[in-house]
Amino acid sequence: MAKKTSVYFNEPLLWLVDGHPSTSGRLKVVAERYRAILREHSVSLSSSDSEVLSRLLTNETIDPMFIRFLPQYIESRLPGSSLASTISTCSYADIVSVIEALKL
Repeated sequence: MAKKTSVYFNEPLLWLVDGHPSTSGRLKVVAERYRAILREHSVSLSSSDSEVLSRLLTNETIDPMFIRFLPQYIESRLPGSSLASTISTCSYADIVSVIEALKL
């Protein structure tokens, strides 16, 4: 179901739709691709690891650079933990999928 809404177009969104004739069409295609990537890169965390990660990331700015260094961040906070071990084997897309699943 379509929903009309207003969106502030900052630099990343302007870049995303630049040169495309339909802004909503372009956003729809990109969102579908993003959703497909999230489905392909799902990582199974235990409920306790999910809870710990959620608490660790609360109040953090989760930008692309933070995601890139998340394994090191977790290892520095929880050395030798199962969460650190799991996240250290994840790809960037896997980590994004985990963050999205936690709705952070």
